Amino acid sequence: MDVAVIGGGAAGCVTALAFARRGARVLLLEAHPGASTRLAGEWLHPAGVRVLESLGLEIPAAAEHPPGRGFIVVPADGAPAIRLEYPEEAVALTCDHAALIAALRDAAAAHPNVTYLPHAHPVRLEGQRLTFEREGHAADSVTAGAIVGADGRSAVSRKWLRLREDRVAVSCTAGLLLDDVDLPHEGLGHLLLNGPGPAFLYRIGPRHVRACLDVAAGVPRGVDHARYLWHAYGPSLPESLRPAFQRALEKRPIMWAANYFRARASYGRPGLALVGDAVGHFHPLTAVGLTLGLQDAECLARSGSFEAYRRERAALSHVPEIMAMVLYEVFAARDGGARAMHAATFRMLRGDAAACDRTMRLLAAEDPGVLSFSRPFLTAAAMTTARVIHEARSTQRWPHGMRVLLYLHRRLTWIAMEALVGVLRPAGGPRTARLAAMLSGLARRASPVAHGRLPQPALVEVASGSSRPTQAS
Repeated sequence: MDVAVIGGGAAGCVTALAFARRGARVLLLEAHPGASTRLAGEWLHPAGVRVLESLGLEIPAAAEHPPGRGFIVVPADGAPAIRLEYPEEAVALTCDHAALIAALRDAAAAHPNVTYLPHAHPVRLEGQRLTFEREGHAADSVTAGAIVGADGRSAVSRKWLRLREDRVAVSCTAGLLLDDVDLPHEGLGHLLLNGPGPAFLYRIGPRHVRACLDVAAGVPRGVDHARYLWHAYGPSLPESLRPAFQRALEKRPIMWAANYFRARASYGRPGLALVGDAVGHFHPLTAVGLTLGLQDAECLARSGSFEAYRRERAALSHVPEIMAMVLYEVFAARDGGARAMHAATFRMLRGDAAACDRTMRLLAAEDPGVLSFSRPFLTAAAMTTARVIHEARSTQRWPHGMRVLLYLHRRLTWIAMEALVGVLRPAGGPRTARLAAMLSGLARRASPVAHGRLPQPALVEVASGSSRPTQAS
């Protein structure tokens, strides 16, 4: 066997197909086929769509409704919404996660060079010899020239590589399916920032809209989940969506997912490469994780060596990682500094069409440049600084002004360190790797997900399951 892929999710299936189309014999192992029904990636940016197109893959469920043209953002201050559309009329793919995975697995299983084995649990790796167990079958082993860990956030492949368990809990997401409802702006993902946490709504079918609600510290213990979500988030939704939201709370299970951050610092080793969430992951608000996973898969199959793969992906995925952290903190706006940046960011976007275009290129993983990211961030920081100093002088609220300026100092320090990490991480070499790791550790202390910066979610115990339908009255 040439390649063994652990994990039959989106990144795993695309990895298998990308290698198979190049003539490799591929074994694709999936331990838990039913896990595709969980709340997971359903928005694929244009860069990810191009990966599917390059492999000749079509997703039937996504063809049943118009594609995503971008986003409309409703800020918390009641100001007019901001449209952020993809440049050059590019479009995103949106559909139910289970339908996406089913289509990719069917394509992989149908390829003559791919052997797909569901319910196959990898249990041991000795050199390049992979041992796995299947339900009702004796343990089996295969020796593969390349093994790929596409087994997600809790990857067994990471344990075999002896990587640290260094992910940080950020928040929880409550997912609901709204039936027979029209979005105010069809074809756009709706990012609503006027509730207790960001809400992201987007179409996944002709009759269905997904609502993802960010619950920072989890639902208070002992409180009915549906009732809490209705009273906390219902008033912030457009009035036309509230009846469908209430019906969903009353008649459908609530899907929960825990959100974590882990830097995309390790891509594995020669002979055992990581792709997708097994490399790293972040808050799903920017919807970039699915796209990065598919780009990882295509790059690994195309690269002539593991080192070439590591260098390219380390260089191209660093900015989307930073972008995801910054936008979540600014959009959630849970402290004075973040709220000041929130206001300045939207003033900048309203007054500068070029800034909107740059933001979308960064958001969609189209522009990997750290300097490209730094420009709008520094512009917003300068606007925030000027306003804070003016307001502090006018109102004599110097303590508040100093707290905001301290926040900006931490963020600017973090951006500078992340810029250096972005240069050093792809370079390779033991000394450079150690320096990049040291800077990355220092950067995390100043980052939006540093310990103590964000509330730790209390709802992790139901994060991968669903609550029963309850009354939302």
